[in-house]
Amino acid sequence: MGIPEVQAQVLQKPDSNRIYKELKIKSNRSKFAKWLFKTIIVERREPQPPRNAKAVKEVDPFAGQQGKIIRTLRIKVLDPFGQSVNDTARRPGNRYEGYGNKAHVSSKAFLIRNQLLFREGDSLNALDISESERILRQAPYITDARIYINPISKSNPSSKDSVDVTVWVQDQWSIIPESGFDPTAPNLQITDKNFLGLGTSIRQELGYRISDNSMVIRGQYGLFNLRKSFVSTNLIYQVTSDVSSVGIYFDRPFFSPLTRWAGGFSAVRTSEYFYPFTDTLHVVHQFPLVYDVVDGWLGKSWQIESGKSELKRSTSLVAGLRAVHTEYHVRPGLDTDVYRQNSNQTLFLASFGISRREFYKEKYLYRFGANEDVPIGFSFQATAGHQMNTWNGNLFYSGASASMGGFVPSLGYFAVQLGYGNFYNKINIHRGLVRGNVNYFSHLGRVGKWSVRQFASLSSVFGIDREPFEFVNLNGSQMYGFNSSTVKGKSKAILNLETVFYMPYNVLGFRLAPVLFIGLGKIGDNMEEVLNSRLYQAFSVGLLVRNENLVFNTFELSIGIYPYLPGGKDGIRLNPVSSYRLKVRDFALPRPEVLLYE
Repeated sequence: MGIPEVQAQVLQKPDSNRIYKELKIKSNRSKFAKWLFKTIIVERREPQPPRNAKAVKEVDPFAGQQGKIIRTLRIKVLDPFGQSVNDTARRPGNRYEGYGNKAHVSSKAFLIRNQLLFREGDSLNALDISESERILRQAPYITDARIYINPISKSNPSSKDSVDVTVWVQDQWSIIPESGFDPTAPNLQITDKNFLGLGTSIRQELGYRISDNSMVIRGQYGLFNLRKSFVSTNLIYQVTSDVSSVGIYFDRPFFSPLTRWAGGFSAVRTSEYFYPFTDTLHVVHQFPLVYDVVDGWLGKSWQIESGKSELKRSTSLVAGLRAVHTEYHVRPGLDTDVYRQNSNQTLFLASFGISRREFYKEKYLYRFGANEDVPIGFSFQATAGHQMNTWNGNLFYSGASASMGGFVPSLGYFAVQLGYGNFYNKINIHRGLVRGNVNYFSHLGRVGKWSVRQFASLSSVFGIDREPFEFVNLNGSQMYGFNSSTVKGKSKAILNLETVFYMPYNVLGFRLAPVLFIGLGKIGDNMEEVLNSRLYQAFSVGLLVRNENLVFNTFELSIGIYPYLPGGKDGIRLNPVSSYRLKVRDFALPRPEVLLYE
């Protein structure tokens, strides 16, 4: 699959300055109107790409400076309101944006520097630069990032083979209050994603459930990229009437194709209740459980061919080892746990595979003009394991997964993922599963004067000899808020369609993108039942609303309709789609794992 040149279908918006001028004149008639205008309106026109411009999807925009010496490296951190890495001269448009920026604690320069794969004095490698830019955009406290390379003037012969590098990042507003607004379970959550600009995240949630008169307390404390190691750690805890847990996590993934070592460790203690499986929907008894899960893994990556070309550095062999131990301290006996679900066990896994990972920058996917990283490449991973189980004896595991993604020039972007896994002993295969996913989005096209992009995903799961208590469903985000307690089975297939329309004009300065969602699902106990089963449907209409003239400039609204919802509360839900994200998986190989049945 190649990387095609595509037509950037961008439409010219009408001038809305006249509307703003009229509002400004009218606002001067009273102090309150004047204050309101200055509070919510910023007299700034939002930039758009030039009309009918051709955009080439570049994987590597820095190749022209390859091999030059990095003479200086500067870090520039922009405030969250009224500024942009694409227009570094932009300034806040009113005093209230300025007040918000003054209340914000900017990310420290060392925090940004620690995420770069290069430093002063290095010979510039284009892949190191483009990967550093992408890594910065993945940080939880950064909105966008751009790296600019400035060649030294030819009039300076001593530095003609050198460049100056400037790294621009725009911070996110880090303090986020949230509430579910559920009258039966009111809650308040406060998150600071970048406490004091040090990359530390703190989250605390406090809630109350009226149904059982109980408190809900959850918290998290995290450190991102400890001392330039790309190791992140999280300490979590929760206390509710149903479950209590505390745990610590350390993780260093294959965050880049240039990463050579990865690994992680976690330890979690959980106290909850066990509900024995029955063939009815009624819960007869509950039994306390207390157990520990300790999980550790280590991975190593090797560049297949020596050399500094982008293709060679982006293609790697990857091997990994993992051990997971689960130990129960309180659990029911076998007379209650007849399916032996709560057994002490130790699982050893080993994997080996190949991965090629590249990225290019795209815009107008789920965001209005902000840089988004789209992966292209392929991966293959084979996994083998051994499970030692005190109640079920020893089992072996084998699995394999493959994925690839890229552009079909006349159609758009495709990504395909396939996976198979099963446990087995000398006689039988147990708990097998086959998974398949196809994801697609079109080029940015045009319908009349509107720009439009189509998204589609097809996913399927087929269970093989699953346990009686194991089921899959269509609930939650799988089908845009579809939620039924009775629709379940051993296998399923789901088709999701999303159409995003970028309007060619603004309404009072607002840029709008209506979004249509269609979810179609089938479910049964085997492939034949899935094909012959009822077609469940979910329909949703959403609206992305953005205006750079407002301090908080992006809103998401949606409503979902479900024609047939057996065992559900109602057929209409408000805001079933809470966010819009690119649903394309990176081609990094994960830690060795058992293929999830969900």
